[in-house]
Parts: sequence; C-alpha cells; structure tokens
Amino acid sequence: MLAASVAWAGSDFSFTANDRVLVIAPHPDDETLGAGGMIQAARKGGAEVKVVYLTHGDHNEMAALFYQKKPLITRADFIRSGQTRMAEAESAMRVLGLQKRDLIFLGYPDFGTLKIWQRHWKRSKPFRSLLTRINRVPYRDDFSYGSAYTGENITKDFETILLSFKPTRVFVTAPFDWNPDHKACYLFLNLAFLNLAGQIPEPIVTCYLIHGRDWPISKRYSPVPYWNDPPRWTALLLSPEELGRKKEAILKYQSQIAYRKKFLLSFAGEREYFTRIPYEAPGGPARQRFSGGPTRRKADCFIENGELRLSLTLDSAFDEIAATNVEIFPYKKSEPFSSMPKLRFKFLGHRTVKLRVPMSVLRDPDHLFIAWHTAKEELAWDKGSWKISRIEETSRDEPHPDSPFDSRSAHQCHIQGAAVGRRGLRDQAHQF
Repeated sequence: MLAASVAWAGSDFSFTANDRVLVIAPHPDDETLGAGGMIQAARKGGAEVKVVYLTHGDHNEMAALFYQKKPLITRADFIRSGQTRMAEAESAMRVLGLQKRDLIFLGYPDFGTLKIWQRHWKRSKPFRSLLTRINRVPYRDDFSYGSAYTGENITKDFETILLSFKPTRVFVTAPFDWNPDHKACYLFLNLAFLNLAGQIPEPIVTCYLIHGRDWPISKRYSPVPYWNDPPRWTALLLSPEELGRKKEAILKYQSQIAYRKKFLLSFAGEREYFTRIPYEAPGGPARQRFSGGPTRRKADCFIENGELRLSLTLDSAFDEIAATNVEIFPYKKSEPFSSMPKLRFKFLGHRTVKLRVPMSVLRDPDHLFIAWHTAKEELAWDKGSWKISRIEETSRDEPHPDSPFDSRSAHQCHIQGAAVGRRGLRDQAHQF
C-alpha cells in the first residue's frame, strides 16, 4: 500500500464522524501552514483528528537567535528549543479545535531524519547530532522517548500509530518538498504502509507542500489569492472564520514568527492545496514540476532484460560541472527493509548519464524508492525528487520500445551483480 495507490476523490473534502484523520507534520507549524483549514473542516464534520510530529524542530539556529537571543550550543539549549516548539504546537492546535491528547510527538532529530533514511539502518550506528552528540529521543513526554535515531525505530513508530488509529484519511508533506525532513516524512510513512499491507484498511492519502519552487507564491500575507490554481492540485476553500482561526494558530508559533513572519503568514490564505502523488511501474519520462511548467531535463526509468535502467539528460552545459546523484532503495515484502541494498551513485561532469543495475543485485524487489538530483538543485521526476515505483511482474523482462541505451555519447555505468558483495551494497555508497 502506498500513498498514491488509493483513488483520490478529487475535490472531496467532506468529513463525517466515521473519519479518522491523521496529519503528519515534520516540524511543529507545518500542520498549521499546510493543513490548518483542513483540520478545521475535519473537526466540523465530526471526524477524529490526530497530528503526528516527526521532530520538535529544535535545530533552528535562526529562530533561537531571534527568539531566545542566543545560539543553540548545549544539549540543554536544544531541548529547551524543542520544548518551546511543543508548547507552541499545543497552543496552536487548541485554536483549531484539538487537545493535547490529539498530538503525538516522536522527537526524532530536526534536519536529521532524511540522513537516517539514507544511511542509518541495521548495522549502522544511530544518527548522532553533530553539536549535542544526542543519538536518541531526549524528550521524556514523547511517544518515542529513549528510541535510538535509526530508520527501523521511525518506521516502527509509524506502524504502531497506524495500527492503533487506523486512519481513513492521511495528510503528509510531499516527497518533493525542499526540506529534507519533509521528504523523510513521506518516505517513512510509505514504508510503514508497505509493511502493513493487508493489516489495516487503506486510507486516502494526500500531500501538502511547504517549501518548493515558486511556492508559496505570495511570500507575504495575502488572504485572497491572485493566481490560478496550480495544475494537478486541488484547493480547499476556507471560510472567513476558518481563515481567521488559521492565522491565529500561525501566530502562536512566536519562535518562528520572530524571524520569518512574512513566510508563515503567506500560508494564511483562503485556499489550501493538496495533491495525490501518482506512482506506477518504472517507465516513461516525467517532467512535471509543482508550478506546472515543464523542465527540459529528461528522466527515464524502466526495466529491460532483467535490469533496472535509468537515463538522465541535463538541459544545460552548466549542469555538467555539478554532481549528479542517484539513490536506489529496493523494497521486498519478504525481507526486512533494513537488510535490503541501499545504492547511492555520484556522477561528475556528464551531461547524459545512463545507469544499468541487474534486478538480482537489487534482490528482485516488489517496489523501488528512487531519487536523483544534481548538486545545484533537485530534479523534478514525476513531480518529486523521490519516486516510489511498484514492480509489475509483466514489466520485469519486457523490452522498452524507446530504449535510450543505444547511444554512445553518454556516460554509461553497468553494475555487475557478482562484482559487488552484499555487505558493500548495504553499507557503502558507490561513486563513478
């Protein structure tokens, strides 16, 4: 089960007393910025609503300088910052009709969760904060208190919450959000869904965006929008009363208002935007950005002759000076995700990159978590820097009709299955 595997009811934002709504927020304030109106609509319809915070947002140096008037230096400084964000979240959610019992704080490291996703599984040591040397959840009142900063623990916490709450609707940040913790929320949530397939009813899962290209558009308080709705996104219209409460809730985050008030208030508009992230078997170029404008970069991924084949063509010679990074994380229902290969590639100075990986090296997975981006900026591949694909049995050996792998003008890399040991696949980043 993936976020995109459920048919989304388009503009249907109606809620009933039978709905159980789960909002996943990377940091305190994201739930209000992206879904403050939706939370009110759900409560108005009688739905039960819970908010899960992946982190306390306690690694915000700018907020500390403007709000606490001192830099974050010691462990106590970070914990104090996290406690402040937690109290602000509780205050903001009361404005939107939720109580403290409706909030779940996991307490994982701010600006560290994507690194955990990428490198801290199984035999790897837990992620450790560079400044405070903290490597486990330090907040005594948190759901995850004492848990080490590992991918297994974050995934297990999401699974526990999903099994207990059994949500009918889930709202989560998009995998193409520019903030790394926002990407991580989507990835860990989907991994938990895959692990729980068949154990819970499939909810309707949609995404909201906080940081992106040309988003937010206004960059200031603008309650009435002056732009057209972005393609492939659906707007929820807020009433004047709902808009007023959302603005009041945003202003409860004084530690963040202290240094980026205009940015936060730019989300206090009469519309909130949500989208469903499509996924399919690997294949076909996808070049749609959030703003609706096409990119000239061509990204192609498919399976041919028992190999996963990826092709990327950059649109500018200036991109050649930047590194192109590719990450491939296979998933197989019958094996722990922590023991599956985690492949990372880096290509330098190539305008066109072609990568071939035998499916046997990936251990014949059911799904693939894939990302690629340059050092300059992340590429939009099916509207996201991370894409989740389901491997169809019929696609494993079919020839691709427009295979780009006959060109000799590109840098091509072919990974031989016998040349790389399982330990190397799991624990190392491969650079070419």
